[in-house]
Amino acid sequence: NGQFFWIDCHEEQYYYTEQEEGYWHHIWIQFNGGGTGGYYEIFRSNQKGVYVGTLSQNTLLPAYIRSIHSMYRLGNVNLSYDIKAANLINKILDEILVSVIVEENYQNMPETIQAMAAYLSENFMENITLDGLAEKYCMNKYYLLRTFKKHVGFTPNEYLILTRLNRAKDLLRTTELSIGEIAAQVGIENTSYFITQFQKHENCTPGKYRLIWK
Repeated sequence: NGQFFWIDCHEEQYYYTEQEEGYWHHIWIQFNGGGTGGYYEIFRSNQKGVYVGTLSQNTLLPAYIRSIHSMYRLGNVNLSYDIKAANLINKILDEILVSVIVEENYQNMPETIQAMAAYLSENFMENITLDGLAEKYCMNKYYLLRTFKKHVGFTPNEYLILTRLNRAKDLLRTTELSIGEIAAQVGIENTSYFITQFQKHENCTPGKYRLIWK
């Protein structure tokens, strides 16, 4: 009830309920991709071997999963559905990382940090700096850095990079924009830096990632 578990389907799994507990009522989704392994490793390290989490009351994860199910229920497959599904999976991963992986901390996450994470997610294409965030939220930048990392699990810059790369993956899959144009659209002006960060997090270059999806 209000719980989830995230498992690696490449490994053998076996789950069951005790007879007196009755049946599980659940929805599920299976997904894979170049960056999901990294997300999963972060999840595992934060959960300390327990792969079950509790969702917040206002979570949208079940709605995201049901939306993906409804798109493919009749076997319809087209580019539009793939784009929408990829976007929903990114939202699922973002919500897990922000609100579930660091569940204990999230319960007590200051409203300012929640607002800051939302701001980064919505304005990732802008030139956002630590000094700018500190000024916007009236915080000492070193205190901001420590507090954000404590509650979110990433520094503001790490969170921003992951958000930008998620958007870049969408553009690589669905457009013919050049690598430099995509880098600029997600807020990274230096194409070489963009390629370095993409390869670091996805274990392949942007060009190779695009070829995989062709």
